[in-house]
Amino acid sequence: MSLFEDGDGLRTKLDKVENLKDDDMLVEVACTDETAPIRLLAVSRVNNDQHLMKIVQNAKGLDVRLVAAERITSEKLLAEIIKGRENIELIGVCFSRITDKDLMEAIAHDTSVNPVARRMAVEKAPQQEAN
Repeated sequence: MSLFEDGDGLRTKLDKVENLKDDDMLVEVACTDETAPIRLLAVSRVNNDQHLMKIVQNAKGLDVRLVAAERITSEKLLAEIIKGRENIELIGVCFSRITDKDLMEAIAHDTSVNPVARRMAVEKAPQQEAN
């Protein structure tokens, strides 16, 4: 079932997303809609970390993946994104939100992680100790 109908204008689509209560449908819209304002409104309405993680993993647009990553509160999920992604902007957003020293050290020592991400983890670990 599609949320939008043929002929729906931008304002109508935004209104439909604004009134949508189904998180799964919000995730689908955030991941697949062609229009940036609609995708961004959909991701802004998702509050569950697991649903936000689905957006990070599946959305076509980097804009929506970045916003979803910024809204995730679980540091463990943020570490998973770092370990599984090549996109440096997305990795940077996740690093900026992690304060757990053990997670940082685990990323720094995991040879399967992107080398740039590992270096960022090594550089951030001493900063955390200083704080």
